[in-house]
Amino acid sequence: MTRAEWIAYYSRPRARHVAGALGTTSDSVHALKLRLDPQVAALHSEATACALPLEKRAAWDAFRAAWLAYRDGPDAGILGFGTGPIFDEGLAFEGQIGAWEKDLAAAGCAPVAPPVQPHGGEEKKGGDDALKWLGIGAAVLGGAILVKSFT
Repeated sequence: MTRAEWIAYYSRPRARHVAGALGTTSDSVHALKLRLDPQVAALHSEATACALPLEKRAAWDAFRAAWLAYRDGPDAGILGFGTGPIFDEGLAFEGQIGAWEKDLAAAGCAPVAPPVQPHGGEEKKGGDDALKWLGIGAAVLGGAILVKSFT
């Protein structure tokens, strides 16, 4: 998938998944990917234009390959559950992008893009996981009561 195809695919309106009411949504993951991808693209052009040592170049190539796999991966898990870990992985990439910006600057590479801004506003709140599992437990209990009432 080319970058233009990826942007066209991921820029379309998206439906919220079941987990949206209970925690981090696929929209949050999608927005994080859209926000970080231009930073990675700018860093890639910066890294390719710079004379990096071989080990730094190999580390950059591995990071970029991991980013592309994450970027092209799903925004949510099965039935919308499992979105939190996918979002957390994106936040980890955000921290790594900041570290790469510093590493490339220390190597004497000319910056191409402004530094990545820390994530704000969409991170999971402390009770999101508990609320999600409370909702799942209520649904399972309700289903068990419903099954029991028909047997």
